[in-house]
Amino acid sequence: MEQGAKSIESFVKNAYLVIDCCAEQIHRLSLDIWERPELGYEEVYAHQVLTNFLEKHGFAVSRGHVLPTAFRATFGDRNTTGMCWIKSQQLF
Repeated sequence: MEQGAKSIESFVKNAYLVIDCCAEQIHRLSLDIWERPELGYEEVYAHQVLTNFLEKHGFAVSRGHVLPTAFRATFGDRNTTGMCWIKSQQLF
């Protein structure tokens, strides 16, 4: 297996472990957003709680990325950076 493939495999494995550890928090977050529907690029509440959650868990978050309710979240150092792109309507 090539070094790049090993690195990706390791990243995915670690991501699954972290997601499993935060599963209850992620579930509560999804229910919170579900209970406050927002439509048509007006997902202000969802944007706020998602970006706050990601920052709390160590992501560097850029709010208002391209669109006011869009964001970019990165994790890791220069050599091992992961990104999180979320379209909340599809997740919850």
